[in-house]
Amino acid sequence: MMPQFPLISAGLLRNAFSTGDTVIDSGSGAGNDCFIARKETGETGKVIGIDYTRNGR
Repeated sequence: MMPQFPLISAGLLRNAFSTGDTVIDSGSGAGNDCFIARKETGETGKVIGIDYTRNGR
């Protein structure tokens, strides 16, 4: 299993997105990084958070 690193939260990917970009956060969990990415992509951008849990919750 590959380790997951909160790259956006750690500041490593901040300013990596532009207004209007589409961002996919695979393994988004609670979606904290999605909120940060949404702020950077602006009203014309899209952020898609995908997460999987065993019981589908």
